[in-house]
Amino acid sequence: EREQRKLTAHDFYLRAADFYRRAVVYMPDSDPRMLPTFKKLEENFDRAWTVVPPPFERVQIPYEGHMLPALFWPGRGKAGSRLPVVYNYGGADGILLRGEDGGAGQYVRRGMSFIDVDGPGHGGTLRHHKLYAPPDSDRVAKAVVDYLVTRFDVDPERIGLHGSSLGGYSGPRCATGEKRIKAVAVWSGAYNLVDDIFDYYPPIQDRLRWLMGAKDLKEAREKIREFTLIGRAKQIECPLLVGYSRDDRVMDPHGALNLYENAVNSPDRSMVHGVGHGEKRFDRRTYIADWFMKQLKAG
Repeated sequence: EREQRKLTAHDFYLRAADFYRRAVVYMPDSDPRMLPTFKKLEENFDRAWTVVPPPFERVQIPYEGHMLPALFWPGRGKAGSRLPVVYNYGGADGILLRGEDGGAGQYVRRGMSFIDVDGPGHGGTLRHHKLYAPPDSDRVAKAVVDYLVTRFDVDPERIGLHGSSLGGYSGPRCATGEKRIKAVAVWSGAYNLVDDIFDYYPPIQDRLRWLMGAKDLKEAREKIREFTLIGRAKQIECPLLVGYSRDDRVMDPHGALNLYENAVNSPDRSMVHGVGHGEKRFDRRTYIADWFMKQLKAG
């Protein structure tokens, strides 16, 4: 940076940020290194985007007396046009500050904008402010969509939601209550989290305890019973793409099947293999982006 090699400095700052992200992502809240390491991630990510212009806009989304930080990536389109947007709902290890484009690039190139939100139970919102993940994630989606519809560059009739990992539950749950969401695609789709992840993969139980704000695993197991689509999946009334991996060892692929089978009022629902915690097929990731492109009439 001192030598004015700004692009190279940018690359190295992002590389350092990624090392800190990988270091902190599995640290429990009880580890004294957790918060200082997360702060180093923030410092390096922020520094990376001071030496070159960022391709995103930093925004703050009002949510129940708090502000959720988010990155908004504008899609490629004609100046002044209102584009579709895909809202990313992260999982149990969701961290907003990641990579060169945070996964946004494949949407931006296809004529869609992308917003990645540090919601309750994620990243700095959890670590700095102790905002815990609610079972009714549609509360979070309402706040995000309320913000999106105020933007001059967003088409309010073409808002999609992508959920990953634990977002495989939260994304469909958002669509049960927030009807302005017009399409939902998830990988590692889930139906009932006490069965599909808490009991299915015990090593993640303490992380789930933390992000829900439970004091111990007993309370965590009671709290996670509320994270369910039983009796609710039929309220999904938009197109739904449910991703899964047959060899997923973190989330039970049967949960994805249960979600698909019970979302009976979705006008266009389908499943795709190869996008869970097991086998991850590159073509399946592009398949999801193309699916959103079709459903939201982008391009």
